[in-house]
Amino acid sequence: MPTEYQLTERLIREWLQRPVRPSAATEVLELPAVVATTIGDVRTENQDRAIVVRFSSDRKASFLLAVLCDGLGGMQHGGKCADIAVIALLMRLIEGRSSVPDERLRLGIEAANKAIYQQYRGDGGTTITALLVSHSGIVGASVGDSRIYSYSKPSRLKQISVDDTIAGELGRQKKTDPANLDLEPFSHRLAQFVGVGDDMETGLYKLNDIGPNGIFILSSDGAHSTGPAILQAMLETATTPYIALTRLIQLSRWCGGRDNATVVSLGANIRERLVTQENTPYSRLELWDSSGKLEIVLGKNALHSLAPFSPPITQSESALPTGPDAKDQPRRRGAARVKSKKAGTGAKAPPVRPAQRTLEIELVKGSVGDMLPPAIDLSGRDASAPGQENPQADSAAKALPSATSAKRDSPAGVLEVETSKGDPINNSKAGEGADQNESLDRQIEKNAGRSD
Repeated sequence: MPTEYQLTERLIREWLQRPVRPSAATEVLELPAVVATTIGDVRTENQDRAIVVRFSSDRKASFLLAVLCDGLGGMQHGGKCADIAVIALLMRLIEGRSSVPDERLRLGIEAANKAIYQQYRGDGGTTITALLVSHSGIVGASVGDSRIYSYSKPSRLKQISVDDTIAGELGRQKKTDPANLDLEPFSHRLAQFVGVGDDMETGLYKLNDIGPNGIFILSSDGAHSTGPAILQAMLETATTPYIALTRLIQLSRWCGGRDNATVVSLGANIRERLVTQENTPYSRLELWDSSGKLEIVLGKNALHSLAPFSPPITQSESALPTGPDAKDQPRRRGAARVKSKKAGTGAKAPPVRPAQRTLEIELVKGSVGDMLPPAIDLSGRDASAPGQENPQADSAAKALPSATSAKRDSPAGVLEVETSKGDPINNSKAGEGADQNESLDRQIEKNAGRSD
């Protein structure tokens, strides 16, 4: 029977690999945070992974995490390497009890590096950038060329991390901005990445709160390739971080969309959003990405004495859409086994227990402009524009279950998807059938009257 650790790791992996829209953005008001991503106009797979996590336990273990990984497309299975890195880092943070944030984050990234190297032996990898928030402080970390920025009205935009590229290394040694070095065309070659092996060194950055109007930003190179001046302008002119970040990934597509683009932001005074659960036997794990939320309830001390994370068994890559319409199709990253229930037969869900998992799919209400498709209502209609037709939403809805929640009740790892009783599609068809039956009845009565 799978252990608590294995069930948690498996559920997170299935959630990360579920079908999602090619471009999406969501605002997490509880923190606040924003996660936005786009596949672009050239790539057939989005190999970026970005999540925001809140782990609520006792004061020593509780943390907030924002992590962004950009899988290396020129190597083996960049998307899978990004999945492995996100899961390994998260599980190591949950398992670890160190009160020193930078040590805790460093060990988590080293666990991700080891997990990827064990599976791909240096032939697969990912960049990583992360922010860990605990009661002891805030620390950032990066490996590769994904970046950490801070922004506030007085101090403006500031790049915190240093790129692990040839230009970044020389700029660090010469104590100058890498942009001042004429090193083309090799300046953007990576000097290291997660999965390279024992030679990896994690860059760590101790951070402070940045004022009531400041934010921290994580970005992949597809998002910040437009340059810091553009990002600065986006932040200055937008009224909210959500608007700024969605405009930025939209701009990346206007500039050709040659790469995946992903950005994450955490608001100011983020440490105030930590939640401690001192006197309860359970811990709560909440995860958000650009398309929804996953919530897991588990035993408070169940994970700390179990085996460390091991990478999943390699499986064949999922079929990806090809052709001119490939970018308009939802990307599929693996496949979770799904068992459907007929409408109206699902029983009321019992209270959440440690053995139970709850998957909440939150529909994104807004869109990020004409270039990015609106949020998809799983019933097949556009959630952001009621009454308007959306061919992309209709096509994506056919590939997704018509439900807004899925529950894991059995240890066998089967996601049970309950369809909604009030399915608007089925109800509309039933209404049409009822109208036809009523019209037929009236015709029969009319004919019977004539015969009499």
